[in-house]
Amino acid sequence: MNRKAMAGVVLAGTLVAGTIAGSAVAGGHASNEASAAKSGIAQAIGGAEAPNARIAAFVNQGGAVNRSKGINAVTHPSLGLYCVDPKGAAFDPNRAVPSVSVDWSTSLGDALMAQWRSSGIGCPAGWLSVLTFDGEDGSFDLSDSVSFTLVVS
Repeated sequence: MNRKAMAGVVLAGTLVAGTIAGSAVAGGHASNEASAAKSGIAQAIGGAEAPNARIAAFVNQGGAVNRSKGINAVTHPSLGLYCVDPKGAAFDPNRAVPSVSVDWSTSLGDALMAQWRSSGIGCPAGWLSVLTFDGEDGSFDLSDSVSFTLVVS
């Protein structure tokens, strides 16, 4: 099977699995996700074990937070742009040195990229900005099909 056909099979399987999993979500949890989607803010759910990190987040494509530490919330204001609100007024994103990586297990595609944007353009002052890209066609366009991790020690 060629690469594109295999990608189509994987995508179809992922969509079916996501539909089944989404329909099996308990009522209370589904309403929390629905209200977060309406507000454009995915709540930071905690649960990250990162003892030496000030900030750690595992963010799914589209902005849902799997687990996190040291953040208030993640917003997804536009295609491929994610804004991370760090906890604590003492945190200065202009002095931070974040590390961002693609999570291949929950992303769609092969030629994917996630980058930190030091200027913070597109996000509120004091927040961290992350851009995600899909380069499958060779042009690396902004994309919502990329999950990523963000760590600030």
